[in-house]
Amino acid sequence: QYSGEREAVEMERLADKNVDGILLFNGFDDLELLRRMKAEDMPVVVADRRVEGIDLPTVEFDNIATASEVVGLMCRKGYRKIGFLSESIRLKNLKDRYEGYIKGLTGNGLPVRQEFIYISEDMEMNNLEKGYSHMKQVLESTGPENLPDAIFATTDLLGIGAARAFREAGFRIPEEIGIVGFDNISFTDFVEPKLTTVDQDKVLMGRIAWEIMKEALDGEGNEVRHAVLPQRIILKGSC
Repeated sequence: QYSGEREAVEMERLADKNVDGILLFNGFDDLELLRRMKAEDMPVVVADRRVEGIDLPTVEFDNIATASEVVGLMCRKGYRKIGFLSESIRLKNLKDRYEGYIKGLTGNGLPVRQEFIYISEDMEMNNLEKGYSHMKQVLESTGPENLPDAIFATTDLLGIGAARAFREAGFRIPEEIGIVGFDNISFTDFVEPKLTTVDQDKVLMGRIAWEIMKEALDGEGNEVRHAVLPQRIILKGSC
């Protein structure tokens, strides 16, 4: 719930129970907490993000490269005014997707237009509803000439919410607005058109995270492992 304080409470509760190790998925604003855990010799493996300022074993997806690839796909399909829709980018994986979006624009010769970047802490919870309401407000307050012709959303639920707002405003998908989400949740197949998205092999991430943790628990290896996993764009009907 985007709370560094809650993360600290839960991590310390686990440590007090003398667990052998902690596998932390995401988290943020926790550098001092992680330093303390490391000083106390608590094995911690961080998943779905990198951690700057401390050398801990990590396993993550290559969000920068994948987001850049998504923008390149949109360009090849003829979109030139590509927007970015996201909750707060305080989480490292979302920040990487934003960096990849910027990289994709510049790499394809497109300008970075701030009016097409929709980032709000208000969308951190209830992605589906908030993505819909945020984009609905944009459509009601913005003239057609200042709207994007494609949206890259950092989650599928944001993308689905945005798609509903555009459909209600009379836009045809993907002819007049292309939309790509992220995560490949099953719900993407139950909207019309089906949502083009990015698939993450979470089973692979879990397996690699466990392998890294087991190495730490067994005292194997002298180097801190940093695993970076690929992702796949799943083409459907929305882009």
